[in-house]
Amino acid sequence: MSIQLKHQDRAPKTRRSRIPGFLLLFALLFVALLALERLRGQWALKVWAKEMTAKGEILETKKLWPPASPEMTDFTRSLSNAVHKLPQRLCSYAGEISPIVPGPAGKWLRGSQQPMPVFSYRKASTNTWNDVDAAVKEAEPALAEIRRLMKSPPRGISYDISTVDDNQPNSTSSRLGAHALQTSACLNLHNHNLPAAFDDLAALERFVTAGEDDPGLINLMIRIAVLGITIDVMWDALQAEGWTDEQLAALQELCQQNRNLLSQLPRAIDAVRISHVSDVEWFRRHAYNEIIARDEPVFASFGVQGAEIERAAAPRLWRQWIFHPLWSFAWADQEKLVYLKDWQKHIIALRKATSHGSWKQLHSDLANNESSYHAPFCAWRFYRRLPLRDDIPGPDWHAIKAGEYPYASFSRAWSTSLHNLTLNEMALAAVAIKRYELRHHMPPSTLAELSPEILKDAPRDFMDGNTLIYQTHLGGTFTLRSVGGDCVWP
Repeated sequence: MSIQLKHQDRAPKTRRSRIPGFLLLFALLFVALLALERLRGQWALKVWAKEMTAKGEILETKKLWPPASPEMTDFTRSLSNAVHKLPQRLCSYAGEISPIVPGPAGKWLRGSQQPMPVFSYRKASTNTWNDVDAAVKEAEPALAEIRRLMKSPPRGISYDISTVDDNQPNSTSSRLGAHALQTSACLNLHNHNLPAAFDDLAALERFVTAGEDDPGLINLMIRIAVLGITIDVMWDALQAEGWTDEQLAALQELCQQNRNLLSQLPRAIDAVRISHVSDVEWFRRHAYNEIIARDEPVFASFGVQGAEIERAAAPRLWRQWIFHPLWSFAWADQEKLVYLKDWQKHIIALRKATSHGSWKQLHSDLANNESSYHAPFCAWRFYRRLPLRDDIPGPDWHAIKAGEYPYASFSRAWSTSLHNLTLNEMALAAVAIKRYELRHHMPPSTLAELSPEILKDAPRDFMDGNTLIYQTHLGGTFTLRSVGGDCVWP
């Protein structure tokens, strides 16, 4: 009986010893597959990066961003100090006064010549031009300092890209300074003080070129926005009589310099590429909870509710303990490569836009790129949209659907850029026509007559890539048009 008992005891022991061996083999195989995926991703990314670098692509942060300039650092500090000296009384007007006001029969009126200032964002206001005048006089010492700084602004950057979170400096001073000058310009035009209005316009125009060596998209879009408010003021100003050819020539030169913004669009999309890859790498090096903890306060500061942040960041436990560690080890490099290959098509589209200069064509190219998107094999391995960073919490938030394009196209940024650049071309043409009238006492019959006497080439409509539409009327007036955002001329 004792022998049988011993025999019976041995059988279960044999069966128990086989189970851990199977699990160990499975675990080793799983780790080996993950290691193979990691090596495969590293190798493919290295080969692609080497090939693209040989073609001239910039994939490294420090090769795209220049080093900090001491001159720009001093300028930025001085501008910030001047802006901080602006009284709150003026800041309540800054960026609010409309230089262009809708009138009867679809016409537009000079905002500076209205009985009371018209505000862009206030439905009604009791403020008078005397109130604006008092605010500008109080702010004049700070405004004079801003004008002085903008006589010759440097074009470098004031920060070290390796120490700046999200690759973006604080550009508040540029925005507030430009808005303050816009208010001063509107007041000077109201008072028919053309020399003072010219000084404000010239300073505003130079905000567009200040810091233009910074390749960041936010820097570009701030300068594009300043260009837009500058052109609005210039439209009002050009309706006034009394401009000299010398003043108009100076404004024309500034408008011509603004044309350089078109060639800077591809550089901005290069910066977006580098920033996104840097984000992926940062995600890789940190735990999932650290990622969410970094971005939660930012969204909360903009009024995003905790429930929306939680919804965009979910499912936390799965990502924190399983998905994110596996992704970080095995698939982060593959995700970088998938993004880089797809984003290259957007970069090519932006580079083509610098030659054809057509929003219609660019929009078509971007739409084709997005419609032809195919999710990568086993897309469940990738984030595709980084949590919170790319998935902006809010009422329109949704998870990625099958086949949906996961990356931001920035179409709105490019549309705004080409729209404001078209406005700049219209201002350039209007200044040139004004100079032609001073010389010949009548407007040109066609825009071609401006070249080469005043302009080197005809102003372009960046909505469709063609020349702006120009018509003369009886009485010596003219109409200058763009085909607009729909690219259709009625």
